[in-house]
Amino acid sequence: MAKRNKQQISPKSQKLKRNLIWFSLFILFVKLILIFSIRYGGWLGSDAEGYVAGAVGLLKDGFFSKDPVLSYLPAGYPITIWILALLTGTGSFITHASSVIVISIFQTIFYFGACVFLSRRLGELA
Repeated sequence: MAKRNKQQISPKSQKLKRNLIWFSLFILFVKLILIFSIRYGGWLGSDAEGYVAGAVGLLKDGFFSKDPVLSYLPAGYPITIWILALLTGTGSFITHASSVIVISIFQTIFYFGACVFLSRRLGELA
């Protein structure tokens, strides 16, 4: 699909794109307020136990960890948690309640970026 020039995008679609981005920004702020309002900064999902166990294995043994959890779970999310732990400089990052806050903020910002990307694409299609 060929990209349209800025002049070819109708004002209605520009307004829709702008409104979708503002709505995404509003949801970002609501989620950030919610993160700091909840005890421990958020809720861990049903897969969180496995992902945290994988991240702990990565913290102990490094990138080529032989942790059994990593043999059946996709390692992408535990690797992301591991990198966040290394960037904060705390080896016991996973055990602290602040880790849930950091992970929640990271997820929220990543989700916001995806929402803005989708909003821009939807605005181009309208």
